[in-house]
Amino acid sequence: MIRRLFSFRFRNLVLLFGLLSQKVRESRLGRATDALTRKVPILRHAIFQNFIVGCLIIVGLATMKDTQWLQEIEDSGVDRVVRVLSNTEQATNKTSPFVLVDLDNRTYLDWGEPQVMPQDHLASLIRSVVKAGALVTVVDLDIRMEQPEKSAELLALFDELNRNPEILGDRHLVLVKTFKVDGGKQLPYKHLRASFLDKAVAQNPNIHWVSSMFTVDQDHIVRRWRLWERGCTQQGTPTILPSVQLFSAMAASDQKAGVSRMYEALKGITPPSCKAWAEKTSATASRATLNIGGHEVPLRTGRNGQRIIYGVPWDLEAGEKRPRIELSGQGKAASTVPVIRRIPARLIAANPNAKLDMKDRIAFVGSSHSESADIHETPIGYMPGVLILANAINSILTFGALAEPSLLVIVVVQLTLVLAFSFIIHHISSTAGVLLCSFIVILSSLPVGIVALNEGVWVDFTLPLIAVQMYDIYLEIRPPRPSDTSQAEPNA
Repeated sequence: MIRRLFSFRFRNLVLLFGLLSQKVRESRLGRATDALTRKVPILRHAIFQNFIVGCLIIVGLATMKDTQWLQEIEDSGVDRVVRVLSNTEQATNKTSPFVLVDLDNRTYLDWGEPQVMPQDHLASLIRSVVKAGALVTVVDLDIRMEQPEKSAELLALFDELNRNPEILGDRHLVLVKTFKVDGGKQLPYKHLRASFLDKAVAQNPNIHWVSSMFTVDQDHIVRRWRLWERGCTQQGTPTILPSVQLFSAMAASDQKAGVSRMYEALKGITPPSCKAWAEKTSATASRATLNIGGHEVPLRTGRNGQRIIYGVPWDLEAGEKRPRIELSGQGKAASTVPVIRRIPARLIAANPNAKLDMKDRIAFVGSSHSESADIHETPIGYMPGVLILANAINSILTFGALAEPSLLVIVVVQLTLVLAFSFIIHHISSTAGVLLCSFIVILSSLPVGIVALNEGVWVDFTLPLIAVQMYDIYLEIRPPRPSDTSQAEPNA
């Protein structure tokens, strides 16, 4: 199957490579190379030739690294490692525990299948979670103005929080901001939608607007976070909206100064006007970083730097349990708790005075019911958007932003693999050799990938295998050359 996949994907590239190599052989450089090959025996050895051609192909593939088909292969390699790490202590041992107050299917039906979260219920849920001592309370719901009588309780709650700052203390309440549709215009920023809560949020330094947007790949799988969004207010003022994961990770890793450090860094990359977005952020944001839990996270990263390492699955297999982690700030004697706890929203709304303990946890008020239009595919299966947010926070706190190894490490690893694969394919039949090389890549990529991820690094094993496979296909389809028979003759 692997062979058929490679043959289908790369045959046209191999034909192009063969045509170019034929032109080179017919040139003055090609004739000089053939003369040198006849004089130096080692240059005629098949392993050496495989190695040289493999290296040349790797260089060619490296120039095509941004093409979709190579990115898909790289994504599939990271996906395999993510699936192995999912629901393990290794993938969650540096995060803060989560609580999900869930508008699940049962709650959705009991509350009359509301199009949006009823704001009287929402006010009760937020009050209960804040009262329970959550470090960060994330409301991952679209909050829009309903009838005045239903919105009154929510407005009263925010008025209470503003009049009594000790209720939140040094903890935070974050709300998801929505954006206007710009009629298909390709603008470098988004227009923020006005909310009836804007005034109340502006009056409290512990209540914030954030973004919950993610990048969806062409195969409709959510693999990557977005740390912040370029925004423009109705007054034409440029602003940067931090993501849920960036805000929560900063608050969890540095409760006293994390949020203020984040806003200071974002302020440094905010241009003077909305029109200046394109000229400003591309250069400045690429150099700005934030220290989050010991990880240096760039405010602008490449594709790999945005990868979410999913450690918290939605559904568990029979007999499977959640990893347990220690509550931060509780000392060595602190008890461990599951990485996430799910509480149906109907239970809290029915008993708002129930005693809940969410201290030092990141709490979400979100939905997972089937009609929420917020269920997405991930490398470890389908899950609601609110759990993707939790996984993104966990990924930042545990792994940081993935980086590629140094150029020296990449060169050494790829040259070593190409040499090994060339040796294998020379001494074994092509089909068996390619299958063995594929088996080696799969076996080595998982353990090495897992170890490297602990250091925030991703090592890609696919290019050397593709290079050898392309060369093997080339040997099958190329026209016979006179030098092929002369290589078996003794050196003159």
